[in-house]
Amino acid sequence: MKKLCLIILSILLVAPTVFALSASIGNARMILYPEIVAGKETVIEKTILVKNVNNVSIEVELTAHGDLEEMVEIIDSNFILEPFESREAAFTLTVTQPGRYEGNIAVAFSEYPENKDSSGV
Repeated sequence: MKKLCLIILSILLVAPTVFALSASIGNARMILYPEIVAGKETVIEKTILVKNVNNVSIEVELTAHGDLEEMVEIIDSNFILEPFESREAAFTLTVTQPGRYEGNIAVAFSEYPENKDSSGV
């Protein structure tokens, strides 16, 4: 029994730790019903709250998909969040014709290169 405990303890101490990044996104779903006049441009300004809940810096990248690709300008498309920092990522949506549009803004997180060990080990 002692030998088994010693083996398990050795494995736990030697095994590499798993590191997973996570983040939090506020106001993740938006349904908009703006008043649109055909031929007249309507500009809607919005933000997405992004929170770094890690103890390391992360790089955040926002990209539009679906109908939004041609209609949205992501102002804060790429930025760095320090540990436990949050930021409102701004974007504008420009609509010129009435209709139903669907799409999303994907928010991707990755470890900021400065966090990685540069010694090559």
